[in-house]
Amino acid sequence: MKAIMEQPITTEFTLTSENHSRFTAIKNQRAVRKAQIRHLKKAMKEGSYIEASPFYVNKSGSRYFIIDGNHRIIAFREIVKSNKNFELKISLVVFRGLSEVSERDVYDSVAKQIPQSINDLLNLHKDEFELWNMLGKKPFPVRTTIYPTKMGMSLRIYLNMLGCSNIEDKKMAMGGLNRDDFLEVGKKTTEEDFYDLNEFFKEAKETKDEKLISDSSTSLLYLEKKSKSPSSIK
Repeated sequence: MKAIMEQPITTEFTLTSENHSRFTAIKNQRAVRKAQIRHLKKAMKEGSYIEASPFYVNKSGSRYFIIDGNHRIIAFREIVKSNKNFELKISLVVFRGLSEVSERDVYDSVAKQIPQSINDLLNLHKDEFELWNMLGKKPFPVRTTIYPTKMGMSLRIYLNMLGCSNIEDKKMAMGGLNRDDFLEVGKKTTEEDFYDLNEFFKEAKETKDEKLISDSSTSLLYLEKKSKSPSSIK
């Protein structure tokens, strides 16, 4: 049974060079986007910054753990490195004593109002996925990351593969999962899924299959292989 979350308090706060250290990012925060930091810094310096949404924080003692607002605090900190007198008035939505699970619930609620990438969502919830836990414990044929990189495959690709129900479901195979689908598939992953993917990528690596380059092609190849297997995709 989920615990009842206390109602937050909304308050005004002035960020300064002396108090910004009270703000700390929560575990598994979304990836920092440098372009967004640059945009925020420019707006703050020019006085054209408009607060589109408040900071969402979990207060513990005198510290504020940032649920949403990480890019803004980073931009502020970069400014005060060279201008100790710079201040920024912000709005805080303050929760108290939230667990990590409750922090994620709040983040998900905010993310439905503010655009959030699928990879940010998976980064926040990855520790709840048995597949991710297995990837951290056992050898795997390819490097796995949360965010796309030329050096490996992203967790999103694996979940898209596992979320495809059958070879006829082309929409699903071509990346049709939405944010809730990805989360549901991730939470249902098992050790068996890990070993299925392990075998698939091991074979693909041995045959040097160059088609393993995108979310859609990988899903389709996986489905083709599974459709020839006695077992069906869960």
